[in-house]
Order: sequence, then C-alpha cells, then structure tokens
Amino acid sequence: MKRILICPVCGKEFVTDKNAAKYCSVACRRKANAPAPFAEERTFTCLRCGDEFSSMRQKKYCCEECRIASYGRTHSKKKNRKPALTLSQIAVLSRQAGLSYGQYVCLHSL
Repeated sequence: MKRILICPVCGKEFVTDKNAAKYCSVACRRKANAPAPFAEERTFTCLRCGDEFSSMRQKKYCCEECRIASYGRTHSKKKNRKPALTLSQIAVLSRQAGLSYGQYVCLHSL
C-alpha cells in the first residue's frame, strides 16, 4: 500500500510503500541523523593546570603541553616497575630461601 508522506528535513512530498520510510532520500536521512555541532563556544577547566579555556568541542586540557604532561603522569606507573625476573632467577632465589618455587612466588607476589 503506497503512502504519501512529507519529508521532515526538506519538506518535499514523496510516495513510499515502506512502513519505516521517513525521509525522501538518503541525503535527507543522513542530514537528519548527523550529530549536531556545538553552536557556540563553551568554557571548560583544564584538568592539569586548572585554567579556564573556551572551545567549540569538549576538551579536557587547555593545550597540547598539558595533555602530554598529564598523559605522562597517569602512565608513569608502568615506567617505574621493577624488571621482571626470569624463571631461572626465581628458582635460584627460592632455593636460597629454602622454599619451593610456588611458595616463593606466593610470598613475593603480594
């Protein structure tokens, strides 16, 4: 059963036999479903230095320097880890402590 509808984007009348049809064309459907850009600048506070700054997009940092410095601070734990011991090194240490491999690993993994 064909129906006559009005496209909510461009206002044209179109004929369709599909129940789910809302738009007259793919272009109108894409235009309707596209995310709306911010109309005006908004004010944000930098997570690193605390300065306020304006942007059309939502941002966490006021500049590239703050973003990079914050990234290094949040990921520095990985850099400060002790080097991992090999299985043979752990076996030697466990024998010196008078423990089995499993007991040694269990005690030192906490």
